[in-house]
Amino acid sequence: MKYLPLLLLIFTTLSLKAQTKEFGKIKLDEEKSITDLITESEKNLEGYRVQIFTGNARDRKKAEEIKKTVESELALKAYVEYQAPLVKVRVGNFIDKLEAIIVREKLKKKFRNAYLVKVKQIEIPEEEAPEQITEEEPQTAPLD
Repeated sequence: MKYLPLLLLIFTTLSLKAQTKEFGKIKLDEEKSITDLITESEKNLEGYRVQIFTGNARDRKKAEEIKKTVESELALKAYVEYQAPLVKVRVGNFIDKLEAIIVREKLKKKFRNAYLVKVKQIEIPEEEAPEQITEEEPQTAPLD
């Protein structure tokens, strides 16, 4: 009985040491079909675009000019889509409907017939790298 506290102390010390040896090792084992499904779902993201022009097949050149104008002057991604017999110019990749509405209202100044369309597939914008915050050294007043 008098060795029991000593044995408990030794056992506790050894068990604590054993826990720290395997710190931070996690193995993630997932099936390829799961990663394929995630990748596929990212490609087929529904969202909104603003349609600013609709014309017939003969207006394709005009649609391309409108696309270039929107991309250069307004810095928005534009698409020329052909759905027989119409040519359409659509702008943006919006997941949020409110954001699409705001852009639509801005576009209405130049394209008065602009309206929202829900599309089955939009491009996912590239995530921008977060800006690095640098700490500035405090400025001290010169000593006289």
